[in-house]
Amino acid sequence: MFTRILSLATVFVLAATLPLAAIAVRGYWRAPFSRLLRPLPVILGALVALHVPTVLAVDPPVAYSTVVSSLAVAASFAMAFEALLLLTGRRKL
Repeated sequence: MFTRILSLATVFVLAATLPLAAIAVRGYWRAPFSRLLRPLPVILGALVALHVPTVLAVDPPVAYSTVVSSLAVAASFAMAFEALLLLTGRRKL
């Protein structure tokens, strides 16, 4: 029961930040660091999709969890790589 409540809170918070992430990506589209923000909605969407079966008390297939979590991790790596390029100076601001 407590796990479902925490998962529901997580889904609400992530779902509320998803439009904000999309607005940030759209607002900074022409900025030099826009590549850093582009994976953010993908990460948030994947995390919401990962927590929704827990809220609904449904056991998702292993393939679903694997694909969705791999998508979130890949997008996180892309975001970290872009941050690394910005911090090392290989991408100009």
